[in-house]
Amino acid sequence: MPDSKKAKTQRIKDLARLRKRVTELESLAAKQTKTKHDLVTSENRNRALIEAIPDAILRIDKNGYYIDVNVPKEFKLFHPPHLLIGKRIQDVLPPDLANWEIQQIRSTIETGQLSTTEYELTIDGERRYRESRMVKISDSEAIVILRDITQRKKAEEELRQSEARFRRVITSISDHVYMTRLTPDGSYKNLYVAPSFSTLTGYALEKFLSDWSFWPNHVIHPQDKNIAATQAKRLSEAKNSEIEYRIVLANGDVLWIRDSARTEVDSEGTVIYGIISDITASKKLQTEITQLYHVTQQRTKQLAVLYELDRALSASLNLDDIYRSFAQHTNRLLPYDRMSIALLEETLFHIVYTAGIVEPAIGSTFPLEGSTSGQVVKTQQPQLYKNPTDLNAIKDITWAAGVQSIMILPLLVKQQSMGTWNIGSCRANRYTEEDLELAQAMADQLAIGIENAQLYQQAQREIAERKQAQDALETERALLTHRVEERTAEIRDANIQLARAARLKDEFLASMSHELRTPLNAILGMSEALLEQVYGSLTDKQMKSLNIIEESGRHLLLLINEILDLAKIGAGELNLEISLVVVEDICQASLRIIKQTAYKKEIKISYKFDQKIMYFQADHRRVKQILVNLLSNAVKFTDKGGTIGLEVETDVDNALLHFTVWDTGIGIAPDQIDHLFDPFVQLDNRLAREYEGTGLGLSLVHQLVTLHEGKITVDSQPGQGSRFTVTFPTDRQFDPTLPTSK
Repeated sequence: MPDSKKAKTQRIKDLARLRKRVTELESLAAKQTKTKHDLVTSENRNRALIEAIPDAILRIDKNGYYIDVNVPKEFKLFHPPHLLIGKRIQDVLPPDLANWEIQQIRSTIETGQLSTTEYELTIDGERRYRESRMVKISDSEAIVILRDITQRKKAEEELRQSEARFRRVITSISDHVYMTRLTPDGSYKNLYVAPSFSTLTGYALEKFLSDWSFWPNHVIHPQDKNIAATQAKRLSEAKNSEIEYRIVLANGDVLWIRDSARTEVDSEGTVIYGIISDITASKKLQTEITQLYHVTQQRTKQLAVLYELDRALSASLNLDDIYRSFAQHTNRLLPYDRMSIALLEETLFHIVYTAGIVEPAIGSTFPLEGSTSGQVVKTQQPQLYKNPTDLNAIKDITWAAGVQSIMILPLLVKQQSMGTWNIGSCRANRYTEEDLELAQAMADQLAIGIENAQLYQQAQREIAERKQAQDALETERALLTHRVEERTAEIRDANIQLARAARLKDEFLASMSHELRTPLNAILGMSEALLEQVYGSLTDKQMKSLNIIEESGRHLLLLINEILDLAKIGAGELNLEISLVVVEDICQASLRIIKQTAYKKEIKISYKFDQKIMYFQADHRRVKQILVNLLSNAVKFTDKGGTIGLEVETDVDNALLHFTVWDTGIGIAPDQIDHLFDPFVQLDNRLAREYEGTGLGLSLVHQLVTLHEGKITVDSQPGQGSRFTVTFPTDRQFDPTLPTSK
């Protein structure tokens, strides 16, 4: 019992201790829960701060393994961020960059010092720039903070390029830029001076940069320093200024410049922005323009007087009026005290006008040879004698007493001298070289006026003479007209008689050809009957004689037919029977006719046919007659073993059909082609003995082609054969009712 009580007491104590321990554990658990909550809150806050940073934060161990990665969404890496953890740097970055970064991480861990580096890399074909900062966090790990500085680098590069462009612009422009600081205490300092200042002045650029006063003390022209001081005063009052003054270069040359400056006031004083422009050329040009203006005014006055002089000289064709007008107008530009005009006739000068002179009188003469005026006329060069000393050389101006200067000028027309104009002044050196040039222009006008007046007088005389000749010519013309009318009537009557005779000739030939063909056909018929031995057998000699009779008869019939055709054409009685002609058939038919003759001479026959057109409208019999005639001639004038040919070509664009007959025969000389189509003509009498024929074939061919509104051309060289091309139009209106000839 006591033991039981003691055990119960012990259990109560143990239970109390257990409750106390539970309370302590619950308190500790509550504290741990709060600590864990605070830790999570702190971690979330730090995570939010890290994610807000635009940099990539990488935790990497010294062996190059990625332990933790925090990368902003827009930050570009070689691999997606969630795939980096557990990978080595060598597996992610290019070899060179990976090796460099491993070395930097290990160096940072060993030294414990912050490492900052900028480098360039290419991701997805785009060049980017990074700033890398490495911080040691343990003996085996480091934090790498990557910042993308591409935009900053681009901005820096653009700034460098902009500065470079600015410097190129400054150095390339012809003007020279400077910038000067004026402090409140009145001191000056050049902030910038363009390098071109050295080129402009010849002084070293350092002199201007180190000493502002070098420009006003050593460069500005001494006589213009007051002008420059006025500008300096305006600039010190913050007023813009632009002035022009001279500067003295290092080599002593003087230039004109324009100094344009404006001011800006800031907290440190006044900044002067200036541009120096070299205006030496424009100053020189301005001086030249001023001089030219005065010269132009003088020339304008001279031209006005010359114009009035020209009008005055043109207004009259009377010589006395011309002399007086000339004297009045020239005295306005070139005042004179004495003047004379002398015209040359053969070897003597005749004085025709004077002013201010009594002797020599008008009408006086002096010789060409040995005189000063004669020398001027011969050389066609004006002479100026400025003073009495020069006047001693004059030999023929007898009115020179009291005259101090004289001009003698040639009167030139069409490069010929007709006399001289002489003017003098009682004042020495009155005339200059410019006056001599002006006086010569006036003299040229006077010469033209004199020539016009002389030509007018000559024309008046010629008009009177021509009037007399014209009257005589009209009488002769009337007589000649009557004679021409009589002769024209005689020729007209003769032409009528000739036309009638030609028509009668053609009618006679047509009639005679018909009368000759009738008995000739009977002879040919009887010859054929005898050759066929209708009336009994014949001996070889008889057969040979009959063959000759038949061949001669057919030749004579062919000749008669050709004469008849030519006669009908000449009389206008040959009408074409137009039908649709089959091109292939008519060519083959023509070749068959001459084939046997060609075979006998061992002549080869070539045939080419362009099948673009199968039919055309023409007289079938006459086209065949044309082709057979040309082919027969080709065979006739081609030696044994030669070649002849027939070619048919179509010109669809121009609606033409060409038949070309060619051979390798004797050919035709160029000078004989013009007579090739004349009737009864063989080009060489020797051919008439060697080759049979009448010379009618080609003439008939030409006439038949012409009737078809076609044409025939020839291309031939002696010894190289001939090409005859007959061209027919194919654009006739197709008539489906026309018969087709074969």
